[in-house]
Amino acid sequence: MTLTSAGQYLFEQAKEILALTAKTKSNLQSTAIISGDLTIAAGESIAMQRIMNILSNIIQDYPTVKVHILSGDYEFAKKKLNVGTVDFAVIIGNLPLSNYASLQLPEKDTWGVLMTKDDPLAKKDHITAADLAGRNVLNSQQAETMHYFDSWFGNYKDQINIIGTYNLSFNGTLLVKNHAALSLTLDKLADVSDESNLTFRPIYPKMTESITVIWKHSTNLSAVAELFLNRLQASIAED
Repeated sequence: MTLTSAGQYLFEQAKEILALTAKTKSNLQSTAIISGDLTIAAGESIAMQRIMNILSNIIQDYPTVKVHILSGDYEFAKKKLNVGTVDFAVIIGNLPLSNYASLQLPEKDTWGVLMTKDDPLAKKDHITAADLAGRNVLNSQQAETMHYFDSWFGNYKDQINIIGTYNLSFNGTLLVKNHAALSLTLDKLADVSDESNLTFRPIYPKMTESITVIWKHSTNLSAVAELFLNRLQASIAED
């Protein structure tokens, strides 16, 4: 037996409702001592180190706080935020955010190409669209859906073989390790240490992405969510 499309929709909505109910109950049980759940949906970015530093300090100061990190792209994070099952979303890229309260982080991500160290392109300091002509390339699902690279590809768009997309970079990295494709990805997401067989080269002309923390305008934040936001603002002000 399988669910109909209507049944699958009801099933997914029921899971969201139960998650929201559990989160609300936990936060309402908080006393004067800050406790409860803090849930963040986020894309993969070097800026998450700042977020993790703040969460680590909160956990140390308030041991009863529980943190939940949900990884996904813009559409995933936006959906979770809209239904209320996350407190914040970390959004990568210049996307429509006018319906949300927001705080831009100082960090920026840089686009480039992930490849094995024995690839001929590893000898270059940067990668142009012409360098990718005739090559198998894996692209970010968000970048592909929103046509991030259409202008950058230029006249070489039809010559670059986009073999597929990834949602989170780790599994795409495994494909690169197997010499099956190059990957258009953000810097600092893959292990490119001396022990790794991978290396990263920025694309040229350079493309960077801003990182923004967003939350719903109309929502009264829980005590732990307010604490996180205050500490995030303080962290940015220190920079």
